[in-house]
Amino acid sequence: MHAAAVSMLNLDFTQISDCGRVRDHNEDYLGFYTPESETEARTRGWLFALADGVGGQHAGEVASHAAIEKLLEGFRVRLAGGSLAEAF
Repeated sequence: MHAAAVSMLNLDFTQISDCGRVRDHNEDYLGFYTPESETEARTRGWLFALADGVGGQHAGEVASHAAIEKLLEGFRVRLAGGSLAEAF
């Protein structure tokens, strides 16, 4: 395919998570980064990440949220031209 004919992926997604039958709250967390241009899409790509909260442990939802936010922060640092070591 000719490079001029390639366009940015048009992607729709949704998220759903269920706390199950045992717990009264959900400990999972989802985060994502979508590129802002075709060039960024080709060179950097997309990032979708899910952290499964540690069921039954204290504050599993806090840990899963922190893990995803740290991952996204590192990805953004890398996009800004920083090294991978700086990202994490």
